[in-house]
Amino acid sequence: MLRNPVLKQIAAAYGTDVFAIMLAFVLRNGNVFAVPKASTPPHTKANREAVEIILSNEEVAQLDKAFPMPSRDYGLDMV
Repeated sequence: MLRNPVLKQIAAAYGTDVFAIMLAFVLRNGNVFAVPKASTPPHTKANREAVEIILSNEEVAQLDKAFPMPSRDYGLDMV
């Protein structure tokens, strides 16, 4: 997932890393609660900055295409 070219392209456009883009993608929906892990002050700062990222409709569509909804229920991986 971390090497996905769509994630890397969007991250580069925002001058951030793929983790921030993944967090911004999850947080864009007000009905979702995320608890990102942060073990250092810089990591906490990076997580906070992800809240400020507003993905465009086109970027969301690119991410939806790159990571389609699963066809069945299964456990989620931690990243």
